[in-house]
Amino acid sequence: MYWKIYLVSVWGLLFCTDLFGQAVSGTPLKKKMFRLTECRLKIDENTLIPNSIFITSGSDTLTAYKIYNNILVFEEADCGLYRDSTILMQYRTFSFNVEKPYFVIDSSLLTFKEKALITGYEYNPVSGKNNIIDAKGLDYRGSFSRGLSVGNSQSLVLNSNFDMQLIGDLGNGLKVVAAISDENLPIQAQGNTQQLQEFDKVFIQVSKDRTSVTAGDYELRRPNSYFMNYFKKLKGVTLASTFNTGKNTEVFTKGSFAISRGKFARQTVPTKEGNQGPYRLIGNNGERFIIVLAGTEKVFFNGILLTRGYDYDYIIDYNRAEITFSPTRVVARDSRVIIEFEYTDISYLRSLYAAQSEYKSDRWRVNFNFYSEQDSKTTTGDIQLDSLDIKILEESGDDLSKSVRNSLRVIGESEKKEATRILYKGISDPLDPGNIILYFTENIDSAKYTAVFSEVGAGKGDYIIDNTKSKNARVYLYVGKNMGTYLPVIQLIPPEQKQLITLNGFYKLGNNSDVFAEIGLSNLDKNRRSAINNEDNTSLSSHIALSHSMKLDSLSKWTLKGNIKHEFVQKNFNALNPFRSPEFIRDWNIDQIVAKADESLLLSNINLTGKSGISLDYGYNRFDKATLYNGAKHDVSVKYQGNRVELRAFTNYLTSKSGFNDQNTTFIRPNMTFLYQLDKKNNWKVGAEYDAESNVLRSINTDTLKSKSYSFQTAKWFISNDFNKDFAIKLAYSNRNDFFAKEKNLSKASNAKEIELAGKWLYSTNSDLSWSLIGRDLKIIDAELLPTDRSKKTILGRLDYTFAAINQSIKSTTSYNTNSGQEPKIEYIFQKVEIGQGDYFLISESENPNLSNIQDFRYDPTNPLSNYIRLTLTNNEFIRTNNLEINQNLTIDPSKFIKIKEGKKRSKTYTFFSRFSSLSNFRITKKQMENSATPLISYLDFTISDTSLVAYNSLSTNTIFFNRGNVKYDIQIGNRNNQNRIVQVSGREDRGLDDLFLRTRWNIKNKADLFFIIEKSLKSYQSELFEDRNLSIQILKLRPELSIRPSQNSRINLRYNYQDKKQQILTKDVAYINEFTSEITLRKANTYSIDVSLSYVNINFSGKANSPIEYDMLEGLKNGKNYLWNVIYTKRLAKNIDLTINYEGRKTGISPVVNVGRAQIKATF
Repeated sequence: MYWKIYLVSVWGLLFCTDLFGQAVSGTPLKKKMFRLTECRLKIDENTLIPNSIFITSGSDTLTAYKIYNNILVFEEADCGLYRDSTILMQYRTFSFNVEKPYFVIDSSLLTFKEKALITGYEYNPVSGKNNIIDAKGLDYRGSFSRGLSVGNSQSLVLNSNFDMQLIGDLGNGLKVVAAISDENLPIQAQGNTQQLQEFDKVFIQVSKDRTSVTAGDYELRRPNSYFMNYFKKLKGVTLASTFNTGKNTEVFTKGSFAISRGKFARQTVPTKEGNQGPYRLIGNNGERFIIVLAGTEKVFFNGILLTRGYDYDYIIDYNRAEITFSPTRVVARDSRVIIEFEYTDISYLRSLYAAQSEYKSDRWRVNFNFYSEQDSKTTTGDIQLDSLDIKILEESGDDLSKSVRNSLRVIGESEKKEATRILYKGISDPLDPGNIILYFTENIDSAKYTAVFSEVGAGKGDYIIDNTKSKNARVYLYVGKNMGTYLPVIQLIPPEQKQLITLNGFYKLGNNSDVFAEIGLSNLDKNRRSAINNEDNTSLSSHIALSHSMKLDSLSKWTLKGNIKHEFVQKNFNALNPFRSPEFIRDWNIDQIVAKADESLLLSNINLTGKSGISLDYGYNRFDKATLYNGAKHDVSVKYQGNRVELRAFTNYLTSKSGFNDQNTTFIRPNMTFLYQLDKKNNWKVGAEYDAESNVLRSINTDTLKSKSYSFQTAKWFISNDFNKDFAIKLAYSNRNDFFAKEKNLSKASNAKEIELAGKWLYSTNSDLSWSLIGRDLKIIDAELLPTDRSKKTILGRLDYTFAAINQSIKSTTSYNTNSGQEPKIEYIFQKVEIGQGDYFLISESENPNLSNIQDFRYDPTNPLSNYIRLTLTNNEFIRTNNLEINQNLTIDPSKFIKIKEGKKRSKTYTFFSRFSSLSNFRITKKQMENSATPLISYLDFTISDTSLVAYNSLSTNTIFFNRGNVKYDIQIGNRNNQNRIVQVSGREDRGLDDLFLRTRWNIKNKADLFFIIEKSLKSYQSELFEDRNLSIQILKLRPELSIRPSQNSRINLRYNYQDKKQQILTKDVAYINEFTSEITLRKANTYSIDVSLSYVNINFSGKANSPIEYDMLEGLKNGKNYLWNVIYTKRLAKNIDLTINYEGRKTGISPVVNVGRAQIKATF
């Protein structure tokens, strides 16, 4: 019988998981440009990865398509709309086609058997399933389970899971789409791909005709409005309906009531030269412990909206609220980065209700929109307001600086013994007798206070984090008045309410003219608990726009378009989210005007376009902020598109006067781009770009030059060819000079040169090379003008190469990256959970776990006594780094070296050597401390011996196989090496494991296999702060194993494991471990399965009992006799229902027996 494995089954398994968004980033990105002439297209020979596909036509994104048998099929809507348009498709593929059959081993080497071997899973493709929902036209799948866990060392734990996906027709035109789960994972999709896979969505939508009801987790987007702008992720319900009111008229209504999951924030990120990140996002009130809601961010880089993804512009860690920029975007000292996002805020329950109504006809469109979002007056979570807190909020009004209270609390004697907080003793400040200075103490008798510390900014606090105390909680150290960053205070956040009503109308005056008008009324109550300052809560706004276009000649070669808009906003008007451009403040030079006033904005534009490729545009704009600011701006642009020449020129000229800060402004921004096609096929082109700004600020009274004045000039040249070709290359060079105010003139302060070399070379189907290299050299010419900056050279590079040779017998994939950024100092704490529900075990004898060192928590998820989970604390401490990363995969299969012609036999020598094969993988990430002079050779240095190393992670595996896949016997020999370094607030921590192994398998009889494994390894750990925790353990393992299959439904494993462990430093402890394990498996297809495991472990350990080294060497067991047992019984109660009972126990040394029982019933449908 021939064993063919068709990878279609693997494809189905992968496609059904929600992990594609995280997995596809490791395969090369492909791009293909084509003209859409038919709706069905064969894109690639290899199988497409669905979640990697991104299709655009100009600025439009195409989503109406499906994939059938590796063929891309556009739906009729997009196919008709974009027919004959140029389409750009970006995608990834597997390195194979899943439609083709693949063979695991050469069938000529197979040994045939009459009886099948037992497997761990009984597969019956013809067995049906019971339909729990009897409805035709309804497709569904999912599972439902309930379970419990109980033991003599833990409390009763209940757990449940319900997961269901459903789509179809319920009858009478009623349609349903649902994705339901009651188990929310505490993670979000990773922000390293363009498309996200949501883990926590519970979504139900029922619709009939033009009416729909949506409930659960869903998104609410901006309505048809000028002032009302939002994008919210909600938990609630929305009802939407559309109905006709007459001929060519209809009314659309929509109402929502929900709980808002996030809070909007817009942050201007201060960038640093050559620092790609990560940059940390903070909340509106300075909160650092925030979680960004996945997919809600908008990142603007120098005014350009970026695209998320490792192969695009940036990646984001939503859980840590950190963003890192890709090498495609070089971060400089003058980069402008503005990020809009939604983040979680658990201070209050935030309810939301919104309503929309739209009347639409051939010429009219009228919209009414209402939105209200409010915090409850009662706090949620761990935050509780007492009577003093409520009084402070009631008296503070809208001023946050008044809603601060002292967090110092005297702790009673009875609380000290039960305390899980860090305790302090207090000393009266000799310079301020009313102030108490806190000092950390481990002595309960002298401890009197506990406190919560808040970050108030450098030079504004009296305390800092004490990095010398590596406890399971932050310890703060007093450093002097206004010499620190923290204070023992709590910032009370008042509950808010935001409301906005808009009414707008659109009327088509004729075929070429239309008018739009909108009014808005906002209500913002910054403190719902206080009546103070409520007089400025409500305010109005208005907007009107008129546009007109006309043909200037009978041949319609010239078109004239014009529009004029006016916006008026009262000084207290508050939009939900900003409705103006992120660059609006910079465009008008109003960043220093913080006072409120009524605002008037006039925008006018006239455009002349000809079919000869010429476009002329002029705009006049005016912005007035009462008497505080008055500005006029002129915009002029010229575009010309010829056969081989393209020219774009734009100039922006602003003059303004501000009585608020005594300032006259002249702001000029010219920009010009020239492109020339070198050949008629539009393959090669050269170009030049000039970009400049001159922002001169002078005093109205004295006409002196202000320090904020600046200018810069940038010139760029480039040459490139079409990147859709097999060979493509781009070379670019730019030069920028910056000038700043010095005395009466603008003086040259810095010069930056940048060179870029990028390209790709698809030599054949077996060789694919792509690269990107950017070098930047910043020179500070006048340090007096830029005192916080220094000269710096930056190199950003990436190289990807896939290679195959000799009939695909040698395959190699290489990826190399270099960049610069910053590494956060990591700070961990461990939180206690129910026994058996954690991943970490505490080996400290301290009664207060917060007084235990963080090194006393050991990762041991299989230990039934583990009752701690690890959490990461956010701080603002970073180390500037230069980063290197390399990934390498190499496979060698000599059996493919020579293609044997049909009818010919292989030689004995070739047959012998073809039984060998090898697999090598390694990945190294190295981050070293930035220094001013980095030698070129360091970009190829991946060793861990570097003294300036900040973070390091390497993982390598090398294995040589003999007779791989052979039924009778096989041999493996290899090496595994893992080295890791992290920098915590408490200092550096290194871990290492070097393992050499030999594994053999011999099929003694048809029903028995003998395994023998030898391993020699070295396990190491070094702590910069706790040297007494260091270890270097040499390990020798011998493990023979016999696996017997008495029948198709049973298996017996007998295993002996001998370990010799020696601590080579400090205490020089020795451990000899003898482990005997027996395992029995009994199965009956679709009926039951029983798995029983029993282990006896005899340990002779020379070290101290209950010490950290004992836990590390004995892996949680104890000196002497140890017994471990486990029984799992699964019973198929019905075709859809399984009952699982699990009993686990252990007795380690002289410790009492630990028993844990679990039971679960699961229905699959």
